[in-house]
Amino acid sequence: MLRAEADCRLGQTPNGAAVDINSNVCQAILSQVVRNPPTDQAKPNGITSVMVLPINAAVDKTSGIDFSAHYALTTERFGNFDFNLGITDVLTHTIQQYEGDPGVNELDNWYDYVIPRYKATYSVGWTKSNFTATVHDSHLGGLPNYNGDTRLGSTDVYNASANYRFGPHMALTIIIDNLFDTKPGKDNTWTSYPYYSGRWFSPVGRAFFAQFNYRMGGSAGN
Repeated sequence: MLRAEADCRLGQTPNGAAVDINSNVCQAILSQVVRNPPTDQAKPNGITSVMVLPINAAVDKTSGIDFSAHYALTTERFGNFDFNLGITDVLTHTIQQYEGDPGVNELDNWYDYVIPRYKATYSVGWTKSNFTATVHDSHLGGLPNYNGDTRLGSTDVYNASANYRFGPHMALTIIIDNLFDTKPGKDNTWTSYPYYSGRWFSPVGRAFFAQFNYRMGGSAGN
């Protein structure tokens, strides 16, 4: 919000793109950033509050391709394998905040919209007797950097789990989130905390979980 307000008051973005202070977007932003008057003795023009309000966008359109695949392999000697793949490729994402404003393709506006062009997930599961193990990867296409002048490299975050059933009533599960302790891609244009896009990355690194289940009564399938 404050970065957009600065663009409106300066009349341009840091990349030199023109910004009209009289546009509907700028007028809305300026009304939501409350400042002291220039004559204030303590802090002239200082910010007193910022109102972050929802916007009922005039137009929000997206187009893309979704693809998913599943393959199961059963063997007598090595157990059963389960493969899953999912891909989402966004071709366009056009938004018009106010009627009469020009439409903006969020995928081309790297400065205001920090979104990837594509995402993918894939997993491999293995089951043999009472033991099951799964490795899952979340692949995120490169995000724009903070300055909005280039896209960063893609990232992969792997999770793993293992489950063993001791019988019809007992099971132990071990889960590791962020198996390789993957960190957000380095972006030297971020000059303030947290130095990465908190919308797309978790501040938590590798995490371990253990879960023990005991079924009171019933049977293995119920």
